Order: sequence, then C-alpha cells, then structure tokens
Amino acid sequence: EFDISSLVVLDGSGIVGVFSEKHLKEEVVAKGISIDEPVEKVMTTDPPIVSIGTDIKNVTKVMAKRRTKYVLVEEDDEVVGILTFGDLIGMERRKLETYISRE
Repeated sequence: EFDISSLVVLDGSGIVGVFSEKHLKEEVVAKGISIDEPVEKVMTTDPPIVSIGTDIKNVTKVMAKRRTKYVLVEEDDEVVGILTFGDLIGMERRKLETYISRE
C-alpha cells in the first residue's frame, strides 16, 4: 500500500540501524533465519545519512560508496525520511515522461 522497502530501526537513544527488503530476502529467507529473531541480527548498523540539502549527484555517490540502495535524510539533526534508489529512478522516469510528452 505504501511501497516501503526500508525501515529505520530505533531504540530508546535514537537510530540504531535500517532493516530493508534486501535483509528480508538475503538474510532471513535465503539463510533460513527465524522470523522470531530480533531485527538487530540482520539490520544494517551505521546507515548512511545525508542532509536535506544534499544534491542528488552526491546522494548517488554516497549510495555507491556505501554499496546501498538508500540513505537516511536529516534536517536539523533529525531524520525526516529515507531516500531510496527506487525513488531516484522514479524521479528520472517522471522527468523523461514529461520531456517526451512535450514533443
């Protein structure tokens, strides 16, 4: 319904990691890890974070360097969202569709 592929994992002190669709497929399903195990066993710790003003070019560089398909986005030291590779592809697709429709 919401097309979510990644979730921020929190504890009492703040962000401790990210659990993604990839973790579910590659760790839980493929390796047969029980769904009763705590998420901390398969999540990514120390997720990449960019500021809300970071340009898309640098966001893609962070994704490539960290070999991930998402970054957390923060504003004033507070996470305000997750930007995924799929979001970037969708943005480019919409730009291309707009360009084509003008012709």
